[in-house]
Amino acid sequence: MLRRIIGITGISIWVALIVIAVIWDIKGRTDGVEPVQKSSQESGTETTSIETLAKDLVSALASGDNKKAVENFDGTMKNALPAEKLQEVWNSLIAQSGPFVEQAGTRREKILQYDVIFVTCKFERGVLDAKVVLDGNKRIAGLFFVPSQGSAK
Repeated sequence: MLRRIIGITGISIWVALIVIAVIWDIKGRTDGVEPVQKSSQESGTETTSIETLAKDLVSALASGDNKKAVENFDGTMKNALPAEKLQEVWNSLIAQSGPFVEQAGTRREKILQYDVIFVTCKFERGVLDAKVVLDGNKRIAGLFFVPSQGSAK
């Protein structure tokens, strides 16, 4: 068990290092982090659209369609994590956690100007959250795989 946790942590750190430049503004800062509560005035379309982008990314990874997975990456992400490297990351996750089983839900946070969608991913030997960071243009500006917080809906 400890070996698996260490392996998952290592993968998370590796992925984080690849994309750290993308989210430089939020590195090391926790202020400005707030769960997003849906107001009565907010239309569900934007939330659904952003969540759909994150879920589609995970679906593309799970199906092996890496070109589709990087379609919504911003320019920095496309350079930092092209389709081939993204495949390597996914293969590492599979090696550590076993085959992908399903998406178990999502949750959303707002960090400064970024929307962060956590897609809970069940693997055969564990559960991880795909942390998908989206900029104001609904482009994927960051991707991390972190231990699941278990609060996805």
